[in-house]
Amino acid sequence: MTAFWLNVLWSMASQLYWDKDAGNLELYVISPGPMAAILLGMAVGGMIMTATRAVIILVVCSLLFGVAYQWPACRCWSWCLR
Repeated sequence: MTAFWLNVLWSMASQLYWDKDAGNLELYVISPGPMAAILLGMAVGGMIMTATRAVIILVVCSLLFGVAYQWPACRCWSWCLR
């Protein structure tokens, strides 16, 4: 989970740095909407993109390397399935 949030925060920071260089950061700051809403939107978008990338990488690598998944992975959960 830490890697997931680190990726989200890294993408937000790089986007804000890019916007600062492009001159758009000032538009974010002086916009009539609250800054928290802008940051929340960036965080939600980052979560969606990070989750999409993770699922795509998992599927592609599973197909590429022929990984077989077994459910449940632990025999101690077998009492739940009865």
